[in-house]
Amino acid sequence: MFILQLSTNQPSEWFEINEAGEMVLRRQIAELSDCPKINENENLVVLIPGESVTMTTVKLPKMRESERLKAIPFALEEQLASDPDSVFIAMGGVQPEGALTVAVTEKALFEERLNTFRAANLYPKILLPDFLSLAWEPETWTVLMQNQMAIVRTDYHNGFSVDLLNLFLFLQFAIEKNKKPKKIICWQENHIVDVTQFEKLGVPVELRGESKYGYFDNQHLLSNPAINFLYGKYKPQMQSSLLKKNWMLCGATAATFIVFLFLSHIGEWFYFRHQSIVLENQVSQVYKTLFPGAQEVLEPRFRAKNILKRFEDASRGSAFLKLLGIAGKTVLTLPAIQMNAVDFENQQLKITVNAKNVAMLSQWSQALQAQGLSVQQRVLRTTTDSVSAEMTVKEGA
Repeated sequence: MFILQLSTNQPSEWFEINEAGEMVLRRQIAELSDCPKINENENLVVLIPGESVTMTTVKLPKMRESERLKAIPFALEEQLASDPDSVFIAMGGVQPEGALTVAVTEKALFEERLNTFRAANLYPKILLPDFLSLAWEPETWTVLMQNQMAIVRTDYHNGFSVDLLNLFLFLQFAIEKNKKPKKIICWQENHIVDVTQFEKLGVPVELRGESKYGYFDNQHLLSNPAINFLYGKYKPQMQSSLLKKNWMLCGATAATFIVFLFLSHIGEWFYFRHQSIVLENQVSQVYKTLFPGAQEVLEPRFRAKNILKRFEDASRGSAFLKLLGIAGKTVLTLPAIQMNAVDFENQQLKITVNAKNVAMLSQWSQALQAQGLSVQQRVLRTTTDSVSAEMTVKEGA
């Protein structure tokens, strides 16, 4: 299991937990793109800052879950003083008195985070506030002092995050509002706990330091999280769902392939028949162009070969064709060079070209010189990603 703990004003942290629940890796992450690369199907839990989540309860009449999700924002409208359309709701467990635990966060912020995760190729299965990730015991509160913040879990479905300066004030309010715990477990990482402040609360405190098992509720984070904001259209597809979808896709593909095979022979016959007619017409047109007055196509390959040989004999000894032929053959081996213009004068072939860099031009010059030609190179213009030059080629090294 992998855990990504986000923070408002501090670098995020990345944890790797093995099957025994032991923390085998912990590192700070400055940017989400710095997270270790993991498979999309790996179990990734993302903890969002608790100060961006409000935990509350609401009582609703019996209805379907989809209807409850629509009704909750309006039931909490006065309590939250927010537009129901601007908040995102996640449901937790039902309290003994019948009230439903609800987690509320800003919808725009929630969707922005999801887009950030996708951009970093992170696909969490669980997303919940950081305080609901702490290890929890019945009738026991858990406090984690971390980065000038205090993360507090007061119940399986409840908790809060607050700055350290206001921790004990909020603890006092929570004790007055809820059932007093029998014990408070306080994890201290880089802070020295003032035990006298806990004594004022009248609750025994148990101080804990670093442990190989960490301070997370590793037993329930994946199997039974207190809250999960990833549901409905935001719920990641599990491997079993993907497997079923892939099998259905394979079945549909196989059926389509069988139908295609059944019809392909007919389609191929029409296609190749059409192509044959087109090719015959093209050959006939070219043949009659080469041999005006011809009524039928007779031995096209033999007669075309003879006429090409006559042209070749006529062009033998032409400096222009020779230089152009060598230049053309050598430039084909260098696709990064493009010919723009050709001029032949005084037994010299001037070629204007574009290349990616001067090194490519030098490579071409060497290839031409290897063919026994004399080459002069003049750079016309250079940019960051191309070079324009005039190459003067003539016979003789």
